[in-house]
Amino acid sequence: MPTFRERIAERTRLTGGCLCIGLDSEPDKLPREFLGPGDSQVEFNRAIIDATKDLAVCYKPNTAFYESRGVEGFAALEQTARYLHSLGIPAIADGKRGDIGNTARQYAKAFLETIPFSAVTVNPYMGEDTIAPFRDYPDAGIFVLCYTSNPSRVDLQTKTVRKKDGTAEAMYQWVARKIHDWDTAKNLGAVVGATAPKELRDIRGILGPEIPILCPGIGAQGGDLEETLRYGEASLDGNMLINVSRSVLFASRGKDFAEAARNEAAEIVDRMRTYFNL
Repeated sequence: MPTFRERIAERTRLTGGCLCIGLDSEPDKLPREFLGPGDSQVEFNRAIIDATKDLAVCYKPNTAFYESRGVEGFAALEQTARYLHSLGIPAIADGKRGDIGNTARQYAKAFLETIPFSAVTVNPYMGEDTIAPFRDYPDAGIFVLCYTSNPSRVDLQTKTVRKKDGTAEAMYQWVARKIHDWDTAKNLGAVVGATAPKELRDIRGILGPEIPILCPGIGAQGGDLEETLRYGEASLDGNMLINVSRSVLFASRGKDFAEAARNEAAEIVDRMRTYFNL
């Protein structure tokens, strides 16, 4: 079975871009067409996927938009993951889990076995014990939060950390080095916001060219696409995923929502192809 890294590399070359579409399907924002007897999130997600599956490398449901609905939401999350699995398209569970021991193992089992996700996002705040149970799935992708796209990241992520040799660096740089060191199974990646190109460049320098970076922040959050591709040293080998959520999902709130989503995704991928000289 190909690994997650191999799968995203293949789909990057196939699509000519590195687009990840975030399925942050807020129930209150779904078009009226999905207010019928079926599950609106599932039907909406399938429509978005069907309209964009030749453009996207993968999809990333943020679990909060499903978990908040309770049992029905969990079912919608699983059905979405299984639909993508049936199409052979990688899916990332954006749950940002971070715990240790048996709890971390259960989180890993939930997202990488019970629900057939290809990858998951994790929080490293509790150290390597948080990462290890996920890393034990060698074919999966494990994206570790490194430098996020929210403004209050500066509360912690830019604070100075003193190294053993007496020199100092920012917390996000320290985390990037840990990701590099912890990548013993060659299945770790980093989450780095597209709204911070300088930090993205620093992190790519620490990680090296192969460890994949998942970049949120393009579109509604204001990140610059070309700048992000350049500073992240994006290649057709699948070392970068640019996540776009709201600007694709809700390009239109009308009956043409799927067509509008495709048009928005196609415009982004065309710019990526220009960057890759395709």
